[in-house]
Formats: sequence, C-alpha cells, structure tokens
Amino acid sequence: MTKLRVLNAYLTERLMVAVREILEVVEGTVSEFQEEAARTHRENESLRRRLREVGYDTEADWPVLSSSLPSGAAHSPTEQQHYEQDWSCSLKEDTELTVNEEKQSAAGRVWM
Repeated sequence: MTKLRVLNAYLTERLMVAVREILEVVEGTVSEFQEEAARTHRENESLRRRLREVGYDTEADWPVLSSSLPSGAAHSPTEQQHYEQDWSCSLKEDTELTVNEEKQSAAGRVWM
C-alpha cells in the first residue's frame, strides 16, 4: 500500500471511532432528556389531579402568571407569537453554540 492509502485508512478508522463515541454520548443525552420529560409529564399530571381535588376543574380556572409575559401585561396573539419566535431563535442559537463546543472538544480528544 502507498503511504497515502495507509494514511487514508488510519484517518478513516480514527474518524469512525470518533463518530461512534459521539453517537454514544448523543444517545445517552437523548435518553436522559426523554426520561426527564417523562418524569415532568408524570409530575404535571399529578399536580393537575391535585388541583382538581382542591377545586380547579379546568385549565381555564387557573390564574395567569403575569411574570411569564414581558412587563406583566397581556399581549395579542401576534405579540405572543413574536415572543415565542424570539425564544425559539434564542434556544436554537444556544443549541448551536453547545453543539459547536462539543465538536471542538471531541476533535481535541480524537487527536490527543
């Protein structure tokens, strides 16, 4: 084999190992998030039952939390959609930053 083929085979092997490691971490993280979401869902259902027991029969009876809206004021559906889009964009940026940091960290481990 030529040096180029040996190098190609070595790099391919190292990259495959890195991909497997990354996938294992991602699968673990997804599993943790799914478990957390299931726990949260069960807790919410339990809290809803408790609320029904004390007299709140429907979600319409629940008080509105003004702290969830900017400046404590009610907003039109268009304004609410705008806030949700802003939040979604912010979440996407945070996720992209985290992914990029993880890629850089994983790349550092592969070559060490």
